Amino acid sequence: MAQLSWSSVALRALLLASVFAMVAVIGSAITHTRRPTPTAPVLVSINRTEDATLRVSGALSADVAREISAMVGQSAVRMVVLLSAADAQTCEDLGRQLRELHRTFGVDDPFVVLARDDDKPAIRDFLRFERLGRATLVTMQERPLVDNRAVSTPAAMIAKPSGEIIVGVAHRYRAQNLRLVSFSDQLGLRSTSDSLKAAGEM
Repeated sequence: MAQLSWSSVALRALLLASVFAMVAVIGSAITHTRRPTPTAPVLVSINRTEDATLRVSGALSADVAREISAMVGQSAVRMVVLLSAADAQTCEDLGRQLRELHRTFGVDDPFVVLARDDDKPAIRDFLRFERLGRATLVTMQERPLVDNRAVSTPAAMIAKPSGEIIVGVAHRYRAQNLRLVSFSDQLGLRSTSDSLKAAGEM
């Protein structure tokens, strides 16, 4: 009877050991297949052209076109940049972008920065700080319009003296960091500047 009792105890111990071993294996498998805890969402860059850039077409309002021509003359196609004080304060890369835009368009060609009267002090200080002293600052009492519609800023466009826009882009978002695509590239100036100017003189 004693021998039978010891055998029974040994059998039970063996069974318990097997059960614990199986539980350990299953627990390990669950741990390794468990999905990781979700982390905070990653901010997506807004430098993608299709997300951040709008094409601008049509014409500047007649009063804006006249004011610009009074400042830079009637004969030449001009680069017109629409800015607000918020653009100058937020967009860290804006000064470099505009210097590059001025160079690729032509430093001797009319380069106009258009803003509201209320933003004039901030824009004037911005142009001075960013070494854009050759730009012509034109301010209007009301927000500049294209085909009677407001345009997101910052925006850049090549326009005829009449105000007709040959090509233009506007940014829907103000980027605090370096933009991957420049105004010059978006307007196609690196390879087509002369042809765009010629189209404006036709």
